[in-house]
Amino acid sequence: MQRFPIWLFVSLVLTLTSSRSFADIVILAPAIDGAVLDANGDGIFTEVNSTSISMSVRNFPNSVIERAVMEFNIASIPANATINSAILTLTNVGIANAPLTIGFVGYSGDGNLTTADGTISGQSLFGVNYTTLGTLQISLGTSFLQSRLGQTNFMGLRLQDAATGANIQFATSEYPIVASRPSLLVNFTPVPEPSSMVLIATIAAVVTMRARRHLRSSRPERACLAM
Repeated sequence: MQRFPIWLFVSLVLTLTSSRSFADIVILAPAIDGAVLDANGDGIFTEVNSTSISMSVRNFPNSVIERAVMEFNIASIPANATINSAILTLTNVGIANAPLTIGFVGYSGDGNLTTADGTISGQSLFGVNYTTLGTLQISLGTSFLQSRLGQTNFMGLRLQDAATGANIQFATSEYPIVASRPSLLVNFTPVPEPSSMVLIATIAAVVTMRARRHLRSSRPERACLAM
């Protein structure tokens, strides 16, 4: 009986497992971005702007408060994937009263820009200090995005400032210079496909069965030789 080559089995296992063990990268543009506005600074947001080439972050209590909002569709990332990194590229195209620190808040979005996004509860992530114009690549860490996988299709980011007098503008998806538009680069490792694991188990079972048959068929020959 012909034996199943062990080297072929090893090759199949390595191919099926290693093909899904390497990290994948996806670059996401915002599904929506823009700004929400509190026109009189009373803490109630009443206007949205999703068509401008820039989104502002302003904080003038009793006058005007504006917050920038972005939501990214993360449905293309498997729910059981491991997030290795998440890098936000954001371009500051206008700034006044620098230096200033912008606070980043993460929340579960719905793919729509509404006034509720200005105050929706979320997780405070970090602050970024801005001193001049230009593009920054900002690490979002991994924990918040990891926690959103399988829970929502849209990860929201709200940019706001607690300091009075803040006034800064960021490029949106409508900005004429493509390289200045916001994007999110996600590096993640997917788990092996269940079908691959089933195939590996099936091959292993076949190899084991054939090995046992070969062992049984070889015993009589050995007995004859001994006689």
